[in-house]
Amino acid sequence: MNTQIDIGINIWNVEKTIENSLNSITKQTYKNLTIYILNNQSTDHGIKIINTTKKRNKTQINLIFDKKRRDIPSAQKFW
Repeated sequence: MNTQIDIGINIWNVEKTIENSLNSITKQTYKNLTIYILNNQSTDHGIKIINTTKKRNKTQINLIFDKKRRDIPSAQKFW
């Protein structure tokens, strides 16, 4: 059985932590993963880091740009 696992991450100004987080997820032994990242109006270099990590890894990473700044409960309902 090779069940698809989808992981949702809400981000805002994550340049200090996102690379480690994505590396932690993508280095798992289970490889049938898709990561969905909802950018909540970030103003740092996190998106550049995500795009670099996306090119380097074989895991599917989908980056979604939210046009509205949301609190955590609202961002979770976005999915």
